[in-house]
Amino acid sequence: MCPITIRMGERILYKYLDVEGGLKMLKNHNLQFTNASKFNDPFDCHPALFDYTNVPENEEKWYGKDFLMLKGKNEMENLRNDTWICCLSKVHDSLLMWAYYNNNKGICIGLNRKAVLESLNKTFFGFMYPVAQEVKYMNISSKPNYFNSKDPCFELWTTKAEVWKHEKEVRIITNDPAWLNSELDIPQEFKKDKKVDGREARYYPRISGDCFELLYLGVNINRQRKKEIIEAAIELNPKIKIYQMKDDPNAFKLRKTKLKVMAKKKYTFIDLFAGCGGLSEGFLQTEKFEGLAHVEWESPMVNTLRQRLVDRWGHSAEDAKKRVIKFDVQKTEELINGNWSDETRKDYEKENHPDIVSKGLKGLVGDTVDLIIGGPPCQAYSIAGRAQSPTGMKFDYRNYLFESFVKIVDAFKPKVFVFENVPGLLSACPGDKPVRNRIYEAFQSIGYDIRTPDKLKDSVYCAEDYEVPQKRNRIIIIGTKQGSNFNVEDFYNSLTAHKSKSPHKTVKDAIGNMPKLYPKDKIIKVGRCNVSHEQKEEEHIDLHIPRYHGERDQKLFTEWLNNSMNKFSQQEKKDFYTRITGHTSNHIKYRNLEWDKPSPTVVAHLHKD
Repeated sequence: MCPITIRMGERILYKYLDVEGGLKMLKNHNLQFTNASKFNDPFDCHPALFDYTNVPENEEKWYGKDFLMLKGKNEMENLRNDTWICCLSKVHDSLLMWAYYNNNKGICIGLNRKAVLESLNKTFFGFMYPVAQEVKYMNISSKPNYFNSKDPCFELWTTKAEVWKHEKEVRIITNDPAWLNSELDIPQEFKKDKKVDGREARYYPRISGDCFELLYLGVNINRQRKKEIIEAAIELNPKIKIYQMKDDPNAFKLRKTKLKVMAKKKYTFIDLFAGCGGLSEGFLQTEKFEGLAHVEWESPMVNTLRQRLVDRWGHSAEDAKKRVIKFDVQKTEELINGNWSDETRKDYEKENHPDIVSKGLKGLVGDTVDLIIGGPPCQAYSIAGRAQSPTGMKFDYRNYLFESFVKIVDAFKPKVFVFENVPGLLSACPGDKPVRNRIYEAFQSIGYDIRTPDKLKDSVYCAEDYEVPQKRNRIIIIGTKQGSNFNVEDFYNSLTAHKSKSPHKTVKDAIGNMPKLYPKDKIIKVGRCNVSHEQKEEEHIDLHIPRYHGERDQKLFTEWLNNSMNKFSQQEKKDFYTRITGHTSNHIKYRNLEWDKPSPTVVAHLHKD
């Protein structure tokens, strides 16, 4: 693959859109790439723009003129069919362009050219990296000689009829487009009969929020739609400059007026023990919170969360690296203030932003935030985990990770914190003292109110009550700063009020419309993975792959289902496990999902059971 090529000098490129298209682009922060054979102008990127008759004599002698002419046409036709293009402009004030997009009711977005190409490059893994190239306008009757052209590819991609000269177009071009996390749109008429012409597909790769620098609003834009557009733009990039286009009474042209628009203030938060960012994601999706820092110490989760901030939330790769910190929360002093020791640098410096190493969380977020959220690892509190431990997890260090959470709350003094964990926390008793008492006393000592240890049992909530088709119970500990205007019970009342009044979602609601999976005639190996099942129906779904089930598993689940063993007693289920495996277990290993009920909790160690 060749590196990014920049073939023109404009710093800002512009995209004209109607309001609906503009809202989609701002909310999804992506670009549209269309196949070169599907443009409105039939002569655009057309192989017939070349003259193939002037075949070089030395080549004609060996291959024949007709063969070489046909070969040239076919090469250009294939190139056209394999090329996807995003069309932009060098100008934001074209009268014809503004008139075309819904009679001046649309918008024009100014994109930083360098940032766009860099953003596309980060998630691209196709044949040719995106290239920016200016369009040349010509009389289509003046055909260039195909055999004399220095670069027929770019001539094909960037030649248009003179009638389109007002567009001053710039194109971002790629062969065989392939972006990580790119949306793909297929016209509805092809979805109906399931016959899809690949050239009809439009690709929508995401670009980072800092690509969006300028926004111009049409002269006749609807007031309500204008408000929606402005809100979406500021949500994407609070630093975006916004202009209102107006008619110039003294000339046949448009002029711009800069709007003073204040971004809505969002509540800021730090996420501790962030994992892949599930808790952060919930707060971000409300569009009322901004995550300033996310702390996690396992590399796969760190990398996933950084990529999510880039792909979904419009951060640059550098900003995502700064905000997602790979670190051991137990090294609390260094996490908060930076100035890492040599030992800590050895373990964590390479995978973190230099600012975090030197300045810590305080250098990144300042002295305070509105909210701290997090859920320390639950293994030490989990009833299943304790059942399997000879000591009941009493001496596991993870019992005390809440102390690091408390220290960070004390350092940043948020208005509120949210602490999430498994209900087993209520009965965990390390050092012969209930952990719920330890947590209560720790937060009281730094000036925060939470529910008393006896009342914490009322703080358990289940995902099934919030339209999630899974029985997943979690204790939610909410704390408020003493002397503030916030009251702990107000938050719990609001959380309870949000419970759905509809029947619980079921397994069938979630996956009932997916293609069935059937056991293969023979288990096969793909790479390092064993594959036991497959889709056989006509419509296949990507990533619809079950965990591997060996022959023993398939036989035991056949027996399990035939005997409706979900209804058996706990002891009968344990005895069945022992009969099948020869091992014993303190908790139930086997169960099946039931179509008409929510799923039981999906555990992280499922692949090991």
